[in-house]
Amino acid sequence: MPVAMRLLTGPLLSLLVVAAAHPARAADPTPPPSLSVAGEGRATAAPDVAVLALGAEVVGPSLAGATREANGRMARVLEALTANGVAKKDVQTSRYEVGLERRPDPHGGLGPISGYRVRSAFKVTVRELARTGAVLDAALAAGANDVQGITFEKEDSAPERLRALAAAVASGRAKAETLARAAGRKLGPLLQLSEGGVASPPWPLATLRARSMGKASVEPGELQFTAEVELVFALE
Repeated sequence: MPVAMRLLTGPLLSLLVVAAAHPARAADPTPPPSLSVAGEGRATAAPDVAVLALGAEVVGPSLAGATREANGRMARVLEALTANGVAKKDVQTSRYEVGLERRPDPHGGLGPISGYRVRSAFKVTVRELARTGAVLDAALAAGANDVQGITFEKEDSAPERLRALAAAVASGRAKAETLARAAGRKLGPLLQLSEGGVASPPWPLATLRARSMGKASVEPGELQFTAEVELVFALE
């Protein structure tokens, strides 16, 4: 073999050896199939506290007079609440407003001041649900003339929230099993789980009604807690 051919053979063999030692990388495998579902669960509980939103609103020709009357009304309301078993810590001022009253202006502008509106509002927590109607009646009789509404709540709702979450996970798994079976697949392990939240909006009192005898009828009803979760399962 000529010398020139031998000189060329060395580098070519080196290239072949390097290529054999580093073969082309195979393409990444396709990710395994998965199934994403949403689960929803509910839990119910009886409320153990009632929250009253009430206050006094007074309109008078002078600010001092309207303020004095509004404060007097609320002082009498607070005394009535205390006499009916409501602790001071369960009464919280939620709003105090002072506004102007004006006479109509025929030209569309601001008319002259005709008086002042003073509004004082409280949030009252009643821990004996059976006395909610009596507490409301006492507040109205003492001078409260602005009742915004009543909501029922549960002070410690952690057990119901956990039950709702557990029900949501079970619901999501049942849904995933149904979908996988319908698709002719077998449900694999759980890959991902995330919480969507637990909702427990206060329920307004829809059955508050003033009877002709001046008594308020109160029905607490039942609270409902709703939880949502997102689940991702592998498909075998």
